[in-house]
Amino acid sequence: MKNVHLAVLIYLLFIAPFRPLSAQTNVQRINVTELIDSLTSTLDNYYVFPEKAELINKHLRQQLIKKAYEGISDPMKLSEKLLDDIRSVHTDPHMRIYYDSLFTNRNKGEQKPSAEEIEELKRLEKEQNYLFKKVEVLPGNIGYLLFNGFSGDIEGSKSTVSSALKFLINTTAIIIDLRSNGGGSPEMVSYIESYFFQQKTHMNDIIDRLSKDTSYFYADPAKTAGITLKMPVYILTSKRTFSGAEDFSYGMQSVKRAIIVGETTGGGAHPTKPFLLGQGFQINVPFARSLNPYTKTDWEGTGVKPDIQSSANEALKITQTTILQKQLAGIKDEQQKRKIQWAIDRLSASEEFTLSSETHNLFPSTYTGGLNFYVEKDKILCKNNERGGEIFELKPIKKSLFTLDENAHVEFIKDKSGKISSIKLLFENGRIVDKPRIN
Repeated sequence: MKNVHLAVLIYLLFIAPFRPLSAQTNVQRINVTELIDSLTSTLDNYYVFPEKAELINKHLRQQLIKKAYEGISDPMKLSEKLLDDIRSVHTDPHMRIYYDSLFTNRNKGEQKPSAEEIEELKRLEKEQNYLFKKVEVLPGNIGYLLFNGFSGDIEGSKSTVSSALKFLINTTAIIIDLRSNGGGSPEMVSYIESYFFQQKTHMNDIIDRLSKDTSYFYADPAKTAGITLKMPVYILTSKRTFSGAEDFSYGMQSVKRAIIVGETTGGGAHPTKPFLLGQGFQINVPFARSLNPYTKTDWEGTGVKPDIQSSANEALKITQTTILQKQLAGIKDEQQKRKIQWAIDRLSASEEFTLSSETHNLFPSTYTGGLNFYVEKDKILCKNNERGGEIFELKPIKKSLFTLDENAHVEFIKDKSGKISSIKLLFENGRIVDKPRIN
């Protein structure tokens, strides 16, 4: 099944968005009966579930008899109407219908990529760094990896993938961000999975309807040139996480190699092939199904359910906090504890808050070392005279604790009478500095 998506990917990702609208809508009258015949025949022959194809086709023919498509001259709207009618009786998120006048004079049937198209996609993926967007180490020595697709060019992308993962080899936990990942190559899915296992592990099967062939996918550390990441893994998901990204998440979750945090994913488990229907129309037909060797099912229609449910926007912060709290529970050294607590507190800082009268009364105040705190336009500011008068805006963490700058928090300390008498500067490295108030 390798490269079955290439031609349609080239078109959808790199050609269609930039074509002028007039080129897409300059069409002749559509023969809807002929189009429905071509569509139903394609589904009969190739759709992964024959009984569902029969159900869809029966409905489309009934709609044709009812003249449901009369008066729709815009091929884009006709594509949408056909897909809506299909989904009214059976929903498969991978099934899509498109129109483009570029397809008008091409032969009907499966659209296989040419050698030139394959090379063009490889070039375009390379230009996008094989969809790898970010790799970094977060506070608490937490690795973070963001990539938005599973490239079909495994050989070309190997150095990029291995470099990104090798960069994280000394971290204590890894967060893989798939919240905007729409999927891709199943071979790339198993290749990236291979970095997280010490033994060859069966991850997924894909069963082709027509050939009855089954492709078996394994995470195999022999593929990774000795790079093995043994630390805990957390995967961030959203409603946009789809297809191959769900394959990765579902597989890692099913063998208890990763904890999923975020939203239930899109629910698409069926690989597709593009078929031309004539008159400029194309359909992506799911022709195979996934089967997890442990759950004996897949995520089609249900999505991957997170272990820790949250909004997509909050998933990263929640995951970082979860990891840091686990680290904190296992640490005995006090300075190390303060380092981890500092990272947890930083995640709790609020960007927006209402300045209470109690907080307002803390200011203005000045402390040794030239730190002057004051309120201006409902913002708490600190002028640091030891740093050339640089001004920082404080963000609240909790009642008397605030962020100060990129490396420090400040805690206001009250004396027995309830007045602020000093501050504690809490640094990222766990160091604490006390500074008495001077006015």
